[in-house]
Amino acid sequence: MEYGTIFIWWLIMLALATAGVPIAATLFTSIPDRGMGLALPTALITFVLPAYWVGQLWFGPPALVVGLISLGTLSLWTAWRGPRVPLRRFVEASAVFSLGFILVVGIRVVDPSILPAGGEKFLDYGLLKTVLRADQLPPEDFWFAGNSVQYYYGGQLISAILAILSGTPAKYAYNLAFASFYGMLVTTVYDLAGSIAQSRGGSYRVAGVLAAFFVAFASNLVTPMAAILWSLPNGIATSIAETVAATTALDASPILSRDAFSYWTASRVIDGTINEFPLFAWLNGDLHAHMLSTPFLLLATAIAYAYYQTPTDAVGRRRLLVVGAIPPVAGFIAVINTWSFPTAIGVTWLSIAFAPASPRSLLPSTIRPSIPAKADEQGTVLRLGVSAGLAILVACLGILWTGPFFLGPATGGSARTIGVFPDQSSLIGLILIHGWVLLVFGLFFGSRIRNTHTDRLLLGGALIGAIVVGVISQTPAVILVLPLVVFAWFLLRHERVSSFETVLFLAGAGLVLLVEFVYLDAQAGPGRMNTVFKTYMQVWILWGTGAAVAFEQLLPVRLSQWQRWDVRRVTITVVGVVLLIAVSLYGVIALGAHFEQIDEPTLDATTWAQEQHPEEWAAIQFLATRSGQPNIVTAPACWCNSIDSVQPYRWANAPSSFTGVPTVAGWSHEVGYRGRQTYRRRVDDVRTIYTGSWEKRHSLLARYDVRYIYVGPNERALYELDDFASHSELSVVFQNNAVTIYRVPQRISKRG
Repeated sequence: MEYGTIFIWWLIMLALATAGVPIAATLFTSIPDRGMGLALPTALITFVLPAYWVGQLWFGPPALVVGLISLGTLSLWTAWRGPRVPLRRFVEASAVFSLGFILVVGIRVVDPSILPAGGEKFLDYGLLKTVLRADQLPPEDFWFAGNSVQYYYGGQLISAILAILSGTPAKYAYNLAFASFYGMLVTTVYDLAGSIAQSRGGSYRVAGVLAAFFVAFASNLVTPMAAILWSLPNGIATSIAETVAATTALDASPILSRDAFSYWTASRVIDGTINEFPLFAWLNGDLHAHMLSTPFLLLATAIAYAYYQTPTDAVGRRRLLVVGAIPPVAGFIAVINTWSFPTAIGVTWLSIAFAPASPRSLLPSTIRPSIPAKADEQGTVLRLGVSAGLAILVACLGILWTGPFFLGPATGGSARTIGVFPDQSSLIGLILIHGWVLLVFGLFFGSRIRNTHTDRLLLGGALIGAIVVGVISQTPAVILVLPLVVFAWFLLRHERVSSFETVLFLAGAGLVLLVEFVYLDAQAGPGRMNTVFKTYMQVWILWGTGAAVAFEQLLPVRLSQWQRWDVRRVTITVVGVVLLIAVSLYGVIALGAHFEQIDEPTLDATTWAQEQHPEEWAAIQFLATRSGQPNIVTAPACWCNSIDSVQPYRWANAPSSFTGVPTVAGWSHEVGYRGRQTYRRRVDDVRTIYTGSWEKRHSLLARYDVRYIYVGPNERALYELDDFASHSELSVVFQNNAVTIYRVPQRISKRG
């Protein structure tokens, strides 16, 4: 067990958070606790963004030095300005981060390994290693030698910088970074929900704990449904399970038997989609973009909330938050996970539109008179339009903040197209995934409607209209979500108190409805699989935060509320307790099963590879010690291969994935980044390198600047290599029973 490595990493994270304290305190003056739980992601953005820019020319020590100087300078300058710093809140936030960090460290030491199956660990670790090898950003694509990555890599960039800063090898940094992002998620959601609740006169800690639970531990309703079926007579349970299976992606058997429980089942509910939630993702162990962006999406949301809370007359501060603070955060979110960039802009738009202050006041004095005063009224089309214009400005500034990414890696994916009207999500599937959150919001919105005849009439008509639209469109999501959108809209237009949790609901509802009609066909899965996969994680984050605030308002958590006991309050309390138990079942069962497999605890992510493929691992270590990024050639993991063992999610392209050394053609993921024709051309070229005439081999080795030819079990299985070793110009630089590595003479491999 690497206790010293863990301790040093943890200390560095707390040191970075400490440096971020005065910056956060200055930025979040309108939030009750001054953003103490947001200090760490604030510090990381301040540190990594300058390093990212310097890295475009020279990544390494110079980039890190500039990043540290930027963070130190801004931290000292804001501290000198003397912002009020609630130290007790910072200590509390540090404790919350530490608890989240330790939990995931505990999860990973039981199951630390990078496996090719069941996720994207080969992709994620390869990205981390190629960033660590890079002398310039963007790093070279380890699955497409000679080209930079065409993928968002910001999360791995942060992880690599933390690894360099702490002197931690990648095999440990993978899991420590993984735990750190979870710790940040728990802390940021704790802080944001607590601050929203406190601004409404609620309990900061109760809302914060509920938010951390809802976002980072709770699950959807698949497991509680299964638990009910386990207790029912077999005939009734089977009938219900078969009905559910007929309209969802769930099989009947895993939800009928306690012994058949798998942590994986609850993440595949709606047909043709992936429906992950945070606890599943952190149990599964992928250092993947849709997870790494979550604390930074919450940071952008918190800045939008700070704007929402800033007094109307503080125009300069509100402008600073909108055009000064949100754009760099949103821009770097795109580098971490481009799917979250539009969501950050959308939350900004809704915050500007429904904040007490008019968006018109943000406009220059020369433009403001041309905007009608009706734009000051809550909920009007004109106000929404002005807010949308400001949100577009924020998006443009965000793109400028990380321009090299939008001009480089973000331009890949030639095979991506916009699809419309996909197969609709079933009503049962939507209820299993979102039902408990929608119940909380429904109770909350219903409790806040004023009991007047006019309000009831207007709201009733709007709800009937929403249901009619859903029935006519034959879209279950519209039937389920749109009525609550009407509730939310009504409340935001008429409530005088802060209602930011309602803004969060609208943001999540917009995503849920959008993916029922539009999707991006990125060839990362058939149809809208990847679209739902990436957006539903964001929905979970936004709705979990808002639902925690709503839940805190509904439950009698204060003594004065217990003194006003009535049937309504009893009902809500009982429903609340049942809900909390229900959504915790998955975590209790899954974590219990996870910790049963404990053997020799370690954070070494390469453990499985070393144990299962020891001879190939020796060859991989040989390549890992090569300096720079010398190109290699290995058999590509292509769906086009007839041999199952040389397809994606198998032990294929391991040398490049574990070292960051670029291979000519890697996994079929490159189809989505480069286009099918471009990728398949390389697959054919690799075949020629292994099996073609020596004249053609020479030409291709020179074209791709190949320095090493890897011949292992996959290459022997896929290609006929009878005469491969007979070429006198190739020299054997590594050989054992499983692998032979040939070095290509520099006069052949050198380009030009």
